[in-house]
Amino acid sequence: MLRPNDIKNVIVFLLVLFAAPVWCFADIKLDKDGNYVEFTYATMSDGVKIAVAVGYPKGFDPQDQIQKWPAILEMSGYPQASRPVYRSDRYGERYITVSASLRGTGASGGAFAAFSERNIKDGYEIIENWIVKQPWSNGKVGIHGHSWSGITGFLTIRLLPAT
Repeated sequence: MLRPNDIKNVIVFLLVLFAAPVWCFADIKLDKDGNYVEFTYATMSDGVKIAVAVGYPKGFDPQDQIQKWPAILEMSGYPQASRPVYRSDRYGERYITVSASLRGTGASGGAFAAFSERNIKDGYEIIENWIVKQPWSNGKVGIHGHSWSGITGFLTIRLLPAT
């Protein structure tokens, strides 16, 4: 039979294990392939932090305050949402990609509820309150996805973001 201390230790172990992706979040940096990447959070209007992984195209310079870029957002509950996506095969080197983990998945806070109004509002807020306010943003944002991320994107678009 497990003692209270054993249960506490198991809980702490599980929290550390599943919180590991959070430790990776930092400023813009170069990955092993020479691509700029960023792991950060977008804070929603209810205070929940949504994990976002940003992939920057070749030619992106984090010191350049003049060049502005359009972005493509993909929101998903799948594990890969916590990794930057490089879409050079599809979009060329013209876009910054933003991959967001739905609330309650990956390194995002909050409670998970598939296709909920809150998740849809999160998509809207990530676009309007986070992406377009980044120093690299030109204010233009597209949404990409298939399956889960496609449905989430389609539902987000119905809120008609201004971008």
